[in-house]
Amino acid sequence: MYKRFLVTGGAGFIGSNLVRYLEQNYNASVLVIDNLLTGSLQNFTDCKPQFIRSDVQNTDWFHKANDFSPEAIIHLASITDTTVASKEIMNTNVDGFRVVLEYASSHKLPIVYASSASVYGNGKPPMSESNTRNPLNIYAESKAKLEDIAKDSKTSVPHILGMRYFNVYGENEKFKGNAANMVTQLYFKMKKGIKPRLFKFGEQRRDYIYVQDVVKITTKSVLQKISYDVLNVGTGNATSFNKIVEIIYKVLGTKLSIEYFDNPIIEKYQNNTIADISRLNQLINASSFYTIEQVLTKWNSEGLES
Repeated sequence: MYKRFLVTGGAGFIGSNLVRYLEQNYNASVLVIDNLLTGSLQNFTDCKPQFIRSDVQNTDWFHKANDFSPEAIIHLASITDTTVASKEIMNTNVDGFRVVLEYASSHKLPIVYASSASVYGNGKPPMSESNTRNPLNIYAESKAKLEDIAKDSKTSVPHILGMRYFNVYGENEKFKGNAANMVTQLYFKMKKGIKPRLFKFGEQRRDYIYVQDVVKITTKSVLQKISYDVLNVGTGNATSFNKIVEIIYKVLGTKLSIEYFDNPIIEKYQNNTIADISRLNQLINASSFYTIEQVLTKWNSEGLES
Protein backbone atom coordinates (compact mmCIF):
# COMPACT_ATOMS: atom_id res chain seq x y z
CA MET A 1 0.00 0.00 0.00
CA TYR A 2 1.27 3.45 -0.89
CA LYS A 3 2.19 5.67 2.06
CA ARG A 4 3.69 8.72 0.32
CA PHE A 5 1.52 10.76 -2.02
CA LEU A 6 2.23 13.80 -4.16
CA VAL A 7 -0.99 15.81 -4.56
CA THR A 8 -1.07 18.72 -7.01
CA GLY A 9 -3.69 21.35 -6.25
CA GLY A 10 -3.72 19.94 -2.75
CA ALA A 11 -4.56 23.25 -1.05
CA GLY A 12 -7.76 23.56 -3.07
CA PHE A 13 -11.26 22.28 -2.53
CA ILE A 14 -11.05 18.58 -3.36
CA GLY A 15 -7.32 18.49 -2.74
CA SER A 16 -7.39 19.65 0.87
CA ASN A 17 -10.15 17.19 1.72
CA LEU A 18 -8.12 14.43 0.06
CA VAL A 19 -4.97 15.36 2.01
CA ARG A 20 -6.88 15.21 5.27
CA TYR A 21 -8.42 11.86 4.34
CA LEU A 22 -5.05 10.33 3.41
CA GLU A 23 -3.43 11.52 6.63
CA GLN A 24 -6.24 10.57 8.98
CA ASN A 25 -7.34 7.26 7.42
CA TYR A 26 -4.11 5.88 5.97
CA ASN A 27 -1.48 7.59 8.13
CA ALA A 28 0.04 8.73 4.84
CA SER A 29 2.65 11.40 4.21
CA VAL A 30 1.57 13.96 1.63
CA LEU A 31 3.48 16.51 -0.42
CA VAL A 32 1.26 19.27 -1.81
CA ILE A 33 2.07 21.43 -4.82
CA ASP A 34 -0.22 24.44 -5.21
CA ASN A 35 0.10 28.03 -6.44
CA LEU A 36 -2.64 29.17 -4.00
CA LEU A 37 -4.63 31.03 -6.67
CA THR A 38 -7.84 29.28 -5.66
CA GLY A 39 -6.48 27.19 -2.80
CA SER A 40 -5.51 28.34 0.67
CA LEU A 41 -3.27 27.23 3.50
CA GLN A 42 -6.30 27.85 5.73
CA ASN A 43 -7.64 24.56 4.39
CA PHE A 44 -4.88 22.76 6.30
CA THR A 45 -6.10 23.57 9.81
CA ASP A 46 -6.42 19.89 10.76
CA CYS A 47 -3.79 18.30 8.52
CA LYS A 48 -0.06 18.80 8.07
CA PRO A 49 1.23 18.04 4.59
CA GLN A 50 4.58 19.16 3.27
CA PHE A 51 4.01 22.07 0.93
CA ILE A 52 5.57 23.58 -2.18
CA ARG A 53 4.14 26.79 -3.58
CA SER A 54 4.53 26.50 -7.34
CA ASP A 55 2.70 26.32 -10.65
CA VAL A 56 2.70 22.69 -11.73
CA GLN A 57 3.63 23.63 -15.30
CA ASN A 58 7.00 24.78 -13.98
CA THR A 59 9.60 22.17 -13.11
CA ASP A 60 11.07 23.95 -10.10
CA TRP A 61 9.29 21.54 -7.76
CA PHE A 62 11.01 18.44 -9.17
CA HIS A 63 14.02 18.48 -6.84
CA LYS A 64 11.90 18.89 -3.71
CA ALA A 65 9.62 16.12 -4.88
CA ASN A 66 12.68 13.93 -5.34
CA ASP A 67 13.65 14.57 -1.72
CA PHE A 68 10.13 13.51 -0.67
CA SER A 69 10.17 10.35 -2.86
CA PRO A 70 6.45 9.96 -3.60
CA GLU A 71 5.02 6.53 -4.37
CA ALA A 72 1.93 7.79 -6.23
CA ILE A 73 0.62 11.03 -7.72
CA ILE A 74 -2.89 12.47 -7.53
CA HIS A 75 -3.14 15.37 -9.98
CA LEU A 76 -5.91 17.84 -9.14
CA ALA A 77 -4.31 21.18 -10.05
CA SER A 78 -6.57 22.91 -12.57
CA ILE A 79 -8.36 26.11 -13.48
CA THR A 80 -12.07 25.30 -13.18
CA ASP A 81 -13.48 28.80 -13.65
CA THR A 82 -14.79 28.94 -17.23
CA THR A 83 -14.69 32.76 -17.22
CA VAL A 84 -10.88 32.72 -17.20
CA ALA A 85 -9.17 33.43 -20.53
CA SER A 86 -9.06 30.39 -22.82
CA LYS A 87 -5.30 30.49 -23.30
CA GLU A 88 -4.68 30.55 -19.55
CA ILE A 89 -7.00 27.59 -18.94
CA MET A 90 -5.38 25.54 -21.67
CA ASN A 91 -1.85 26.43 -20.61
CA THR A 92 -2.45 25.65 -16.95
CA ASN A 93 -4.56 22.53 -17.35
CA VAL A 94 -2.89 20.90 -20.33
CA ASP A 95 0.72 22.04 -19.99
CA GLY A 96 0.59 21.43 -16.25
CA PHE A 97 -0.57 17.87 -16.85
CA ARG A 98 2.25 17.28 -19.32
CA VAL A 99 4.81 18.35 -16.72
CA VAL A 100 3.30 16.15 -14.01
CA LEU A 101 3.28 13.24 -16.46
CA GLU A 102 6.92 13.94 -17.26
CA TYR A 103 7.76 13.57 -13.57
CA ALA A 104 5.59 10.46 -13.20
CA SER A 105 7.17 8.86 -16.27
CA SER A 106 10.73 9.54 -15.22
CA HIS A 107 10.10 7.99 -11.80
CA LYS A 108 7.69 5.26 -12.94
CA LEU A 109 4.92 6.47 -10.63
CA PRO A 110 1.19 5.68 -10.90
CA ILE A 111 -1.01 8.72 -11.45
CA VAL A 112 -4.70 9.44 -10.99
CA TYR A 113 -5.87 12.76 -12.40
CA ALA A 114 -8.98 14.93 -12.34
CA SER A 115 -11.03 14.90 -15.50
CA SER A 116 -14.62 16.14 -15.53
CA ALA A 117 -18.19 15.27 -16.48
CA SER A 118 -18.09 18.44 -18.56
CA VAL A 119 -16.49 16.40 -21.36
CA TYR A 120 -19.94 14.87 -22.03
CA GLY A 121 -21.52 18.23 -22.87
CA ASN A 122 -25.26 17.82 -23.41
CA GLY A 123 -24.99 14.14 -24.17
CA LYS A 124 -27.91 11.91 -23.28
CA PRO A 125 -27.98 10.94 -19.59
CA PRO A 126 -27.14 8.72 -17.86
CA MET A 127 -23.66 9.42 -19.15
CA SER A 128 -21.44 6.38 -19.64
CA GLU A 129 -17.66 6.40 -19.97
CA SER A 130 -18.13 4.96 -23.47
CA ASN A 131 -20.28 7.89 -24.63
CA THR A 132 -18.99 10.26 -27.29
CA ARG A 133 -17.44 13.34 -25.72
CA ASN A 134 -18.86 16.75 -26.65
CA PRO A 135 -17.14 19.50 -24.62
CA LEU A 136 -19.02 22.81 -24.70
CA ASN A 137 -16.38 25.19 -23.32
CA ILE A 138 -12.63 25.59 -23.06
CA TYR A 139 -12.48 24.03 -19.59
CA ALA A 140 -14.22 20.89 -20.87
CA GLU A 141 -11.96 20.89 -23.93
CA SER A 142 -8.90 21.01 -21.69
CA LYS A 143 -10.13 18.00 -19.74
CA ALA A 144 -10.80 16.06 -22.94
CA LYS A 145 -7.26 16.91 -24.00
CA LEU A 146 -5.92 15.53 -20.71
CA GLU A 147 -7.67 12.25 -21.40
CA ASP A 148 -6.13 12.07 -24.87
CA ILE A 149 -2.66 12.77 -23.49
CA ALA A 150 -3.15 10.12 -20.80
CA LYS A 151 -4.03 7.47 -23.39
CA ASP A 152 -0.80 8.22 -25.24
CA SER A 153 1.14 7.93 -21.97
CA LYS A 154 -0.15 4.58 -20.75
CA THR A 155 3.08 2.76 -21.55
CA SER A 156 5.29 5.29 -19.78
CA VAL A 157 3.72 4.97 -16.30
CA PRO A 158 2.68 1.88 -14.32
CA HIS A 159 -0.92 3.06 -13.96
CA ILE A 160 -2.95 6.08 -15.07
CA LEU A 161 -6.65 6.84 -14.56
CA GLY A 162 -8.83 9.87 -15.25
CA MET A 163 -11.59 10.62 -12.74
CA ARG A 164 -14.60 12.19 -14.45
CA TYR A 165 -15.87 14.09 -11.45
CA PHE A 166 -19.49 15.14 -11.64
CA ASN A 167 -20.73 18.06 -9.51
CA VAL A 168 -18.66 17.95 -6.35
CA TYR A 169 -19.69 20.05 -3.33
CA GLY A 170 -18.57 20.28 0.26
CA GLU A 171 -16.26 21.87 2.79
CA ASN A 172 -13.33 24.11 1.80
CA GLU A 173 -15.05 25.27 -1.39
CA LYS A 174 -15.33 28.92 -0.41
CA PHE A 175 -12.06 29.97 -2.04
CA LYS A 176 -13.47 29.00 -5.46
CA GLY A 177 -15.78 32.03 -5.35
CA ASN A 178 -18.28 32.09 -8.22
CA ALA A 179 -16.90 28.80 -9.52
CA ALA A 180 -18.19 27.02 -6.41
CA ASN A 181 -20.94 24.43 -6.73
CA MET A 182 -24.59 25.55 -6.75
CA VAL A 183 -25.35 23.56 -3.58
CA THR A 184 -22.63 25.42 -1.69
CA GLN A 185 -23.41 28.84 -3.18
CA LEU A 186 -27.15 28.63 -2.58
CA TYR A 187 -26.86 27.30 0.97
CA PHE A 188 -24.54 29.99 2.29
CA LYS A 189 -26.29 32.83 0.46
CA MET A 190 -29.71 31.76 1.69
CA LYS A 191 -28.34 31.29 5.19
CA LYS A 192 -27.45 35.01 5.06
CA GLY A 193 -30.97 35.85 3.94
CA ILE A 194 -30.03 36.44 0.29
CA LYS A 195 -32.73 35.38 -2.18
CA PRO A 196 -31.74 32.51 -4.49
CA ARG A 197 -31.14 33.41 -8.14
CA LEU A 198 -31.56 30.63 -10.70
CA PHE A 199 -31.41 30.34 -14.46
CA LYS A 200 -34.93 30.08 -15.89
CA PHE A 201 -36.71 28.08 -14.64
CA GLY A 202 -34.61 26.15 -12.21
CA GLU A 203 -35.16 22.72 -13.72
CA GLN A 204 -31.56 22.19 -14.78
CA ARG A 205 -30.39 18.99 -13.10
CA ARG A 206 -27.00 17.94 -11.80
CA ASP A 207 -25.49 14.78 -10.36
CA TYR A 208 -24.19 16.23 -7.08
CA ILE A 209 -21.64 14.25 -5.09
CA TYR A 210 -20.28 15.15 -1.66
CA VAL A 211 -16.55 15.75 -1.49
CA GLN A 212 -16.07 13.15 1.27
CA ASP A 213 -17.47 10.50 -1.07
CA VAL A 214 -15.17 11.79 -3.81
CA VAL A 215 -11.98 11.54 -1.76
CA LYS A 216 -12.81 7.98 -0.68
CA ILE A 217 -13.41 6.93 -4.28
CA THR A 218 -10.28 8.72 -5.50
CA THR A 219 -8.13 7.07 -2.84
CA LYS A 220 -9.53 3.62 -3.60
CA SER A 221 -8.92 4.14 -7.31
CA VAL A 222 -5.24 4.80 -6.59
CA LEU A 223 -4.78 1.89 -4.23
CA GLN A 224 -6.69 -0.60 -6.39
CA LYS A 225 -4.83 0.38 -9.58
CA ILE A 226 -7.96 0.38 -11.73
CA SER A 227 -7.09 -0.46 -15.32
CA TYR A 228 -9.75 1.57 -17.15
CA ASP A 229 -8.82 4.82 -18.91
CA VAL A 230 -11.54 6.91 -17.21
CA LEU A 231 -14.06 6.46 -14.42
CA ASN A 232 -17.27 8.36 -13.67
CA VAL A 233 -17.40 9.73 -10.13
CA GLY A 234 -21.02 10.61 -9.40
CA THR A 235 -24.02 9.19 -7.55
CA GLY A 236 -26.21 8.13 -10.46
CA ASN A 237 -28.92 10.55 -9.36
CA ALA A 238 -29.67 14.14 -10.39
CA THR A 239 -31.21 17.04 -8.49
CA SER A 240 -32.71 20.21 -9.98
CA PHE A 241 -31.78 23.69 -8.83
CA ASN A 242 -35.36 24.14 -7.63
CA LYS A 243 -35.07 20.99 -5.52
CA ILE A 244 -31.87 22.25 -3.93
CA VAL A 245 -33.70 25.40 -2.85
CA GLU A 246 -36.51 23.27 -1.40
CA ILE A 247 -33.97 21.24 0.60
CA ILE A 248 -32.38 24.44 1.93
CA TYR A 249 -35.83 25.76 2.91
CA LYS A 250 -36.31 22.59 4.95
CA VAL A 251 -32.86 22.62 6.56
CA LEU A 252 -32.86 26.33 7.46
CA GLY A 253 -36.56 26.58 8.25
CA THR A 254 -36.88 29.62 6.02
CA LYS A 255 -38.41 30.58 2.70
CA LEU A 256 -37.05 33.17 0.29
CA SER A 257 -38.62 33.88 -3.09
CA ILE A 258 -36.65 32.67 -6.10
CA GLU A 259 -35.51 35.11 -8.76
CA TYR A 260 -35.30 33.49 -12.18
CA PHE A 261 -33.17 35.07 -14.90
CA ASP A 262 -32.03 34.28 -18.43
CA ASN A 263 -29.01 32.06 -18.85
CA PRO A 264 -26.39 34.16 -20.70
CA ILE A 265 -24.38 31.11 -21.76
CA ILE A 266 -27.24 28.79 -22.66
CA GLU A 267 -25.57 27.47 -25.83
CA LYS A 268 -22.55 26.26 -23.86
CA TYR A 269 -24.39 25.07 -20.77
CA GLN A 270 -24.98 21.51 -19.57
CA ASN A 271 -28.65 21.15 -18.73
CA ASN A 272 -28.71 17.67 -17.29
CA THR A 273 -25.89 15.53 -15.91
CA ILE A 274 -26.34 12.04 -14.50
CA ALA A 275 -23.49 9.58 -14.16
CA ASP A 276 -23.78 5.98 -15.23
CA ILE A 277 -22.00 4.46 -12.22
CA SER A 278 -22.18 0.82 -13.19
CA ARG A 279 -18.40 0.72 -13.70
CA LEU A 280 -17.83 2.58 -10.44
CA ASN A 281 -20.02 0.16 -8.50
CA GLN A 282 -18.36 -2.83 -10.12
CA LEU A 283 -14.87 -1.69 -9.23
CA ILE A 284 -15.25 0.19 -5.97
CA ASN A 285 -18.70 -0.77 -4.62
CA ALA A 286 -19.59 2.88 -4.15
CA SER A 287 -23.28 2.24 -3.69
CA SER A 288 -23.86 4.44 -0.65
CA PHE A 289 -23.53 8.23 -0.87
CA TYR A 290 -24.30 11.17 1.37
CA THR A 291 -27.46 13.02 0.35
CA ILE A 292 -27.62 16.79 -0.05
CA GLU A 293 -30.05 17.02 2.84
CA GLN A 294 -27.75 15.01 5.12
CA VAL A 295 -24.78 17.24 4.33
CA LEU A 296 -26.64 20.54 4.69
CA THR A 297 -28.28 19.38 7.91
CA LYS A 298 -24.81 18.62 9.27
CA TRP A 299 -23.54 22.04 8.19
CA ASN A 300 -26.47 23.75 9.84
CA SER A 301 -26.12 21.83 13.11
CA GLU A 302 -22.39 22.59 13.20
CA GLY A 303 -22.91 26.26 12.38
CA LEU A 304 -20.55 26.00 9.41
CA GLU A 305 -19.77 29.37 7.86
CA SER A 306 -18.95 30.06 4.21
